[in-house]
Order: sequence, then structure tokens, then C-alpha cells
Amino acid sequence: MKKTALFAIAALIVAPASIFAGHNSNVDPTVMTVGGRDVRLSEFEYLYKKNNAQLSADMTLDAYIDMFVNYKLKVCAAMDAGIDTMASYRRDMAMYADELAAPYMIDREMTDSLVAAAYSHCQSVLSIRHLLLPSKTDLRDEVAQRAFADSLRSAAVAGADFEAMIREYSVDPSAKRLSGRMMLSGMFSPYEFEDMANRTAPGEFSPVFATRFGLHLIRVDECIKNPGEIKTRHILKRFAPGDSIQAAKALAAVDSLRGVILSGADFASVASAETDDPSGRQTGGDLPWFGLGRMVSEFEEAAYSLSDGELSVPVRTDFGYHLILREASRQVLPLDSVRENLEQGIMRDGRSELVARRAVDRYAAQSNSRINDKTTKKVRGVLEKCKGLNDRSRQKIAGLKDAAFVVDGVGVAPAEIMPAIAADCNSVDSAMLLYVSAVDARFVAVAGERMRATLADREPGYRNLYNEYSDGMLLYEISNSKVWDRANVDVEGLEAYFQNHRDDYKWDCPHYKGYVVSAESDSIASAAADYLSGLDVDASAYVTELRKRFGTTAKIERVITAKGASPIVDYIAFGGDMPEAGDRWKAFRPFRGEVAEQPASAMDVKGAVGVDYQQYLEDQWLRELHEKYSVNVDRELIKSRL
Repeated sequence: MKKTALFAIAALIVAPASIFAGHNSNVDPTVMTVGGRDVRLSEFEYLYKKNNAQLSADMTLDAYIDMFVNYKLKVCAAMDAGIDTMASYRRDMAMYADELAAPYMIDREMTDSLVAAAYSHCQSVLSIRHLLLPSKTDLRDEVAQRAFADSLRSAAVAGADFEAMIREYSVDPSAKRLSGRMMLSGMFSPYEFEDMANRTAPGEFSPVFATRFGLHLIRVDECIKNPGEIKTRHILKRFAPGDSIQAAKALAAVDSLRGVILSGADFASVASAETDDPSGRQTGGDLPWFGLGRMVSEFEEAAYSLSDGELSVPVRTDFGYHLILREASRQVLPLDSVRENLEQGIMRDGRSELVARRAVDRYAAQSNSRINDKTTKKVRGVLEKCKGLNDRSRQKIAGLKDAAFVVDGVGVAPAEIMPAIAADCNSVDSAMLLYVSAVDARFVAVAGERMRATLADREPGYRNLYNEYSDGMLLYEISNSKVWDRANVDVEGLEAYFQNHRDDYKWDCPHYKGYVVSAESDSIASAAADYLSGLDVDASAYVTELRKRFGTTAKIERVITAKGASPIVDYIAFGGDMPEAGDRWKAFRPFRGEVAEQPASAMDVKGAVGVDYQQYLEDQWLRELHEKYSVNVDRELIKSRL
């Protein structure tokens, strides 16, 4: 049984930790003790009500209690076997814990706000002009680059030709050809770029701003309502740049194909045969849904000017001449359809730090966690007396007794902060900035670690999911060891079980037990059977040996098949008619087979016996667990409270 399947089972019977904050014996009494481990009413009630809709209609509360007890016994056995201390278990649970904790380590309210802001960008399309300057690695060069960018902005605002500036200075690939023109819609650009453009009014310039790509300056020319996306196919005919003869031939070819399609030919079929786009030959010219700003402008403008189902005239781009069929269109997708993508975008860029910090601040407000303003003031006093950050002030600050900050009542002293501040400086204000930044970073780290460590105590949803995964893994490992894997490898036990229950596995008709040789002709079938008869090898080598000698012209299979179940077996073993020849196999021979009236061993009915033997092992194991562990259940209390 697969581990994922087991988790589905465990969801029905796993009992997460109590959903109540406390364990008052009157409010949340113990309803059972299994193997010395108490189960409180809240734990049992939570799971019973959660799974009530999934339980079979005829399952009584007593039957559910019995199932619950059996599950708890298996968990006890797993823990006593030390499975929860295994490296593989700890590694897997650490991975699951991180995944399960992630939604609780961000601020949901702020995330929703950022999602709403990002989705609002999808409602419009901006026509912008964009100037990009490269970043500099040296700090002084970067300061000079920023100053240069600011001077360009000042000149543009004063009326200088911004498009000329773009063509001269911008390293954006579109600078020379399009003078920096871009169509911008939500979700398809780095968010900081997208957000700045959307915060800039039409006709205005953005401030100079930085991303990982460099320094940017944007002018927003127009803001229009997003017309949505369109679905197209295209046929492309390429020509070498500057070659007017090839261009004329490409135009003539596209124009000719347009006539063929207008006469009734299928566009996809024509595209597969004629397009110069390699992927288009495989897809019939199919292109994915796209919106404004995602195709070269000439192609985009032509496609959006069409109606659904309309065919374009030849359209020239830098790639060649295109023939475009607009197949369909759709409006901007609803928020629910793109929410997951928007949230993933948030977690990939700088916004992830915002939602994580807001979550830490929320936790700090709820716990005894704060930065100590009194200590911050003392640090400033030391810096003023020592005239900045130097060896003398470092020693005095490290010696301060008051905590720099407190998390959950535990203080962190300035002495632990100072090693993170590498630079010295004579300016008190600059030194304070270094100290405050270092304290803030350490506070966020420590509070975040504490927030993560206390999730199970504070968040019932996380606790329940964690316990479900943990107990599910314990159940899988112990059940695999005691039942599932054992049933597969215990050949002697399986055979003994079969011999003791032979009457349960009787056949109602004879079976052929042995091999079937299939071949492309009678002569090959006979030769293959004779060849195998002369071999002195184990039966497990038949397939390999036959392939060595006959390649793919013959094959051999082990079967146990009832009379009437297979035309081939009926032919070779029960006197049936020759089966109709298939596309490949035309001749068949029995090999080392026999007709049996009844199964002789467990291997003859392995599937059915294996299932029953697993259940036998399960029942036997549960009897042992009930003998090993004490179980006390207050059924009357459970029934009175449910």
C-alpha cells in the first residue's frame, strides 16, 4: 500500500491533539487510556465529528470506538518500536512541518491585500515608455549612475525629448526599435516594476527606481481597460532581413495560402504543412492565450483588430510574414482563477518579506515580545559620549545589562547584537542606524523562530494537520513491517495459510498452469519451444534467453488461466479452435504446462490468498496488541457527550 493512500485512511482515524487550549478534567475529561497514553474527549470528539459524514451508515458509535482504539494501539506499537526516532521519519516530518507551517508564518490579511492590489493591475493595460540604465557594482559608481538617472528625469520633466533619451542611453532591448514603448498588464513583469507603473498617473514620469535589472525611469502615456486575452493560430513564412526578393516571395506565399484557406481548407492542416515555425508544424500553428504586451506589436495589433473566427491579411514582423486566425477571446479571468498564481508571485519577490514581517509583528503584539526602547536610548547616550561607534563604545554597549529586546519574556542582550555590526563610524546618527537595523533584524529572526516553535500550541489547524501526518507515517511504517511487507515475503506462512484454508480457494473449472510461447510463425514457435527445452537454466531466465536467441520474433509468458478465459489458452491446453492471428503473434505453443483441476499451492491463487493472509496477520497483530497494552474506555461518558 502506498504511503499517500495511507494518509487518506489515517484522515479517517487519526486523532489530532486537543482543539481546546486547556485540559480541565471536567470540561475535557479523559475518555480512554491506551497503552498508558490518555485520550481526552476533545480529541475523540473532534475526529468523530470531522469524519462522521465519511463513516458508513451502519457503523455504530461503539464500532467507531473499537476502530479508534485499534488505531491508537498501532501508534503505541510504532512509538515503542522507536519509529518516531528514525532518521527517515524525522527527515520526512521536518519537510512536512515546513510545508504545513508556511501558511501560518505569513499575515493572511496583508496577503489578501497584496493579492487585491496585484489583481487590480490586471484590470488595465498601460502604454509606457521605459528607460533602463545598468546597475554598477561599485558603490560610488552606483551613486553616480543614480545621479545621472535623476538628471535625465529632470530633463524629461522639463520637456526634453524622452524618446530620444531612451534611444541614446537605454539598455532595454526595445530601446532602439520601439523607443522604449511597452504595453504593460498585470502578472507578466517584475512586481516592483508593475507596481511603480500603476502608481504613476498617465502623462507623468515615475521616480527613478531600482530592480535587480538596473535603474528604471517610466513615462505612462495611456491607461486603457484590459480587453482580455485572445486565442490564435498563425502561419509564418520567413525571409532574410534586408532581402527584398525573399520578402516578396514570402508575402506571395502567405497571400496564396490565405486564398486556399478562404476557399475552405482547414487552417491547422495548412499550417502543419506550410509554416516555417517549427513548433507550428507540430501544433497546426497553435499559439497559447495571450494579452496585450505579450507579442510583438505588429502581430498583436493585427490579432486584436480581428473578430473571433476572422482571418487576417498578411502581417509583417521581424520574424517574417504571418497569416493569423483569431479563434476565440475571453475577458480578464476572475480573481479565484488567478489567486494561486498571484500568491505564488508574492512569495517569490520582496513582498514575501512584508507578509512574513507583518506576521512576526502580529505574534509579537500577542506575546511578551518587544524591542526595549529604554536600552536603545542608553545606546544613543553611549555613542554620543564616545563620539560614534568605536572600540570604546562597543565595549560599553556590550556591557549594558538591559535587554536589547524581549521575545516571549526572554531577553537578548546588546552583547549578542554588536558582533553583527561590522563597520565603525564617527557619526552618531549613522551608528544608531546600524544598531537599530541590527536589533530589528535579530528581533525578527528570534521572534520568527519562536513563532514557528509555538505553532502547535497556538494554531489548532496546524496542530491537527501535523499530527495527522505524523501519526499517518507511524501507522504506515509499523503496518508495513507487521502486515503488508510480511505478507509479501513470508512464503512459508502464506503457504501454510493456504493449506489450512484450501476449501476457500477451490476452482469451479480446470486451469492451465505453465508457459505460453508466442511467435510470428509456426516454425519460430516450434523452434523457440525446442530451444527452451534444451536449456539448463532457472525459469526466471527464460525471457532473457529467448530474447537473446530469437530477438523480438518470439516471447514467453507464465500464466495460470481458467478454461474459457483466454482463446490462446483454450487452443493450447483445452482443444479449442486456433485463435485469430493478431497483428504480430500468429502461432502459440504450450511449454512446461499442465492442466490442474484445483490449485496445488498458494502460488496458484496468490492474489486471493495474499489479501486474506494480510487480514489474518492484521487480526493476529491486533490480538497481540490488546494483550500487550492496557485499554480502558469510558463508553458511557463518550455516549453521554456525543
